[in-house]
Amino acid sequence: MSDFSTELMTFLQRSEIEKGRQEELSEEELKLFSRQEFNYLQMGVLRSALRSGLSKEQVRQIAKPWIASDEMEELINEMKEGKSPSIPKKPRSVPILIIGAVILSLLGIAVIVITRPKTDVPVLTLTSDEIRLACGMTFEPSAYVKEVQGEDAHLILPDSFTAKMPEERLVCYELETRDGTIQKLMRIRIIDETAPEITLSNDHIELLRVTKFSCLAYLVNAKDNVDGDLTDRVECSDALGEENTQSVEYVVQDRSGNRTVKLLEVHYADGEEETEEPDKTPTVKPPAVMEATPDPVYVPPVASYEESSSGTIVEYTESSVESEEVVSSETVVQHSFG
Repeated sequence: MSDFSTELMTFLQRSEIEKGRQEELSEEELKLFSRQEFNYLQMGVLRSALRSGLSKEQVRQIAKPWIASDEMEELINEMKEGKSPSIPKKPRSVPILIIGAVILSLLGIAVIVITRPKTDVPVLTLTSDEIRLACGMTFEPSAYVKEVQGEDAHLILPDSFTAKMPEERLVCYELETRDGTIQKLMRIRIIDETAPEITLSNDHIELLRVTKFSCLAYLVNAKDNVDGDLTDRVECSDALGEENTQSVEYVVQDRSGNRTVKLLEVHYADGEEETEEPDKTPTVKPPAVMEATPDPVYVPPVASYEESSSGTIVEYTESSVESEEVVSSETVVQHSFG
């Protein structure tokens, strides 16, 4: 924090101090010319000398309130040429008689002012000594007048204008009265706060992996409200990764540092392997088939009988054999069945 006060300084004096801060001068260097006894012209010469490379010791030699700004410049040029300049000494005190005469003159003026009929003291007050406008806005000077006072006062406003590009301007308000003219300066800082716009033909595309990708093929244009067409300044990359879905960045920046990023989403259409979906058709079981049961084979019961004890015992069994010979010890009986 600076340990010197600027409250009692004029707008132009404070402007020179602010320029020194913007030029990144040290606090010690600022103190060399940030004195109220210096006018803004002297401050400007000393500030320029420090910026041009003169040491603090060299500038301190010429940093004298009684040295005019043009004399300071001559001394600085001599120092740059390697010469040893002759620094003017402080003028001697004004003789007492002259001081007395000045005092008497001031008293006479005071008597005239006191005895003169009172009038309104002219006043011109602005809402601020410095304002900021964005590009595209219109400066209306009457909007920044806070107070105007004075008998027969006539206010002269600066011209209105539309801000088109970043810059700094100084405008002057004047109040003309029968006692003189009052001037007020206002600094206008015009800034660009609007970022450029990027237009793409698509925000989402699908590609095959074998397709060669070019990011500029999808760029339509890039425009800025101050810098105009910035299409040639758009940065993007043709390199794609292995991910199935990824984003490509389009970046552009205007001269004021406003930056815009637009994304293009790229999806590989053949990135996922197709898998066979299970057949969801319901399975219909065929109707049960009854196996044919073969017809039972009739087997006639076996008949047996006994002949008389004196006869011969014969046993037989019916079968599907057409003929069968029965052999006994005495006779041969042949049976035939249909």
